[in-house]
Amino acid sequence: MKGNLRTRITMSVVLGLLVAGLFLISSASAVDVTGPVVIDSPGTYELQKDITSTSEPVCIEIRSSDVKLEGNGHIISGNDVSNSCGVLVHGSSALSNVTVRNIVVKDWYFGVYFWNVKSSSIRNVDARSDYFGISLNPGTGVSITGNILRGNTHGLVLTSSTGTTITDNHIFGNEGDGISIVSSSGNTITNNELNNAKNVGFVGSTGSNTWSGSVTSGRNIIGGPVTGGNYWATPAGDGFSQVNVDKEENGISTVPYTLKSGNVDQCPLVMESEDGAVSNVTAKPVTTKPTTTANVSPNTTSTTSSSTFQVPYVGHILPSQIEAEDYDMGGEGVGYHYSGSSNKYSIYRVGGVKIERNATEKFYYVSNLKYGDWLKYTVSVPQDGTYQLTFRAAAVSDKQYVVVTDDNDKSVSAAAWLRQTLSMDRFATSPAVSIHLTKGTHVLKVFSYGNENIDSFTLSR
Repeated sequence: MKGNLRTRITMSVVLGLLVAGLFLISSASAVDVTGPVVIDSPGTYELQKDITSTSEPVCIEIRSSDVKLEGNGHIISGNDVSNSCGVLVHGSSALSNVTVRNIVVKDWYFGVYFWNVKSSSIRNVDARSDYFGISLNPGTGVSITGNILRGNTHGLVLTSSTGTTITDNHIFGNEGDGISIVSSSGNTITNNELNNAKNVGFVGSTGSNTWSGSVTSGRNIIGGPVTGGNYWATPAGDGFSQVNVDKEENGISTVPYTLKSGNVDQCPLVMESEDGAVSNVTAKPVTTKPTTTANVSPNTTSTTSSSTFQVPYVGHILPSQIEAEDYDMGGEGVGYHYSGSSNKYSIYRVGGVKIERNATEKFYYVSNLKYGDWLKYTVSVPQDGTYQLTFRAAAVSDKQYVVVTDDNDKSVSAAAWLRQTLSMDRFATSPAVSIHLTKGTHVLKVFSYGNENIDSFTLSR
């Protein structure tokens, strides 16, 4: 971790003043949010649409206690500007009872930043491609639950924080620390999946923190039968949970994992594959908007890596951009059919579908799909309608296309012709085609009728 981390994350005083061009909201009732805003009164505020590539230094600023920000699964994205912030919570004195939930924050310096906040929560946030995904400075009694922190420089940062509970989070693919503990103690960090080159970094006079609870029956973050500590992996496959075998076959390592004095995971989680080899698992939570009719809930986590039944890897609520590598779980013939070489190095996730990472732009994609291969994706459709379907893909030859069908309604299908990019490393967006979907939960099957790499596909209105 860089030595100037403490200096960087104490710059939020400047952020609190960067509100030019924003407008104030003062209302005690629920308020729709459709653009950059300052919230200075208690109440419930709901984001009604994506806010993308905004030039504002702070997109949503909360200056009041007793505020609930419901993101409804929408994206707020910045421009990677230094000291910019997606959601900033701060006041002239400590704020309390603030909830930020169900929102995607990307391309900010700070994704979600709680400055001097207590007794509050951050839930179901997807922080990606930020410098700091989620930051507390300081935080007291804050709950950080069910979030995805991926592809940031640092995933989660606690500075001078205590009494914070960090559970059920997926923290992976971050370039620096998955979790940075800066002069913080008395926090509880359990049932998280960490898969970073460096999962935890300690800075300053950090005391003791709790990294495990009692072993209790119940599905854990990686789909095992009991909860206890955390799952410790690395992209190289040499993480503590990947190299320590579960000798008692209960999903818990018999060897504690010592991070630092006073910071010991007494019950690290481990997972074994069907052949007994320790698996490098990266699974993510299924999250949905609370107002939809999907059959998955905001607190549902489906992480079975070798199940014989199909379950979502990620919950998608339309309209949405769906990453190709987030195909459903269940294995060959259930969540996918793939004829190419397997994902033997477990890049991004475990499974038989080869996934690679673009060397320049650092995004993941499904590699080398061939004629007859298919992938399934579970989506929630909030209302009947016709959606515009596009694919971001790479294809050397022309006349390559994919067909999307609906397992719930065999009469529904759409064929998308892919652009010829002349290189499997060059991606382009296909022309849009229409597909009609009815309200409810659907399983979309993407068939390959050629040879291509697919980064993502988008269903928009």
